[in-house]
Amino acid sequence: MDLVNNMLLIRLRSNEYFAVVDMRVIKPPHPRKPDGNMTVFLGGSIEMGKAGRWQDKLISHFKDDSVTFWNPRRDDWDETWEQDPTPGTEFHGQVTWEFKFPG
Repeated sequence: MDLVNNMLLIRLRSNEYFAVVDMRVIKPPHPRKPDGNMTVFLGGSIEMGKAGRWQDKLISHFKDDSVTFWNPRRDDWDETWEQDPTPGTEFHGQVTWEFKFPG
């Protein structure tokens, strides 16, 4: 195995290679950490129930590339959560995740 341009290349018996593409999507509350891939933060509307799922459409165009997307649209978002900026609330955690610079 070799790593070339952030792609894992696996050598077959015939000395041919195939690439293992490392496309990732990181969503809150999982930490945003640099991983060596090109990184794209998907900033824009995530208003649940109102904003279309544009992030999924964009991500699908890069499924064969070594890129990490930081997507703020949570799979487990609960519409009953209040938009309360008090530390310790789910909303505060969401906003903190969106504004945190990696590293």
